[in-house]
Amino acid sequence: FGADALRLALVMGVAPASDIAISDEKVLGGRNFANKVWNISRFINMKLDEAGIKSYGDLPSFKKNIKGLNISDKKIINKLVVTTKAVTDNIEKYKFGLAAEKLYAFIWHDFADSYIESTKERLSSGDNTPLSVLRYILFTSLKLLHPFMPFVTEAIWQEMKHQRMYPKKMLIESKWPGTGN
Repeated sequence: FGADALRLALVMGVAPASDIAISDEKVLGGRNFANKVWNISRFINMKLDEAGIKSYGDLPSFKKNIKGLNISDKKIINKLVVTTKAVTDNIEKYKFGLAAEKLYAFIWHDFADSYIESTKERLSSGDNTPLSVLRYILFTSLKLLHPFMPFVTEAIWQEMKHQRMYPKKMLIESKWPGTGN
């Protein structure tokens, strides 16, 4: 299943200072989540390539055109801010299981199932506005997920280095996301 799948299985659903029974199902769930994160990154990379966006500078930040964002763009950005705060607060309180669960729910349900699905029609019609939001959410999510799944997140980070502002930096060297970013 992989080291990251095992790490996530050991953290998710575990209260601090408690024993857990690890099962193949929990590790399989971690593997499925790692696959989901890979698929998200592949989709975003494919859409960036289709739009001819070959480097970070080819796509202006959504922050430069807030008025151009629709309600679903603003909603996912807001959910990311809330998730970032929750993950950060839980990590600072050593509640790693809660931090991982919040992040898992955000990435799988809010980002992949809801937001990415809502952007597909817009992107296929030639509206590239969501691309900046997609890239931002992915990179911020990778930073938040890195303590739990360092190998998968670093591999994705390096695969998409041409889309980052500082392409030579490793993920572990990047700044932890703040809620005001």
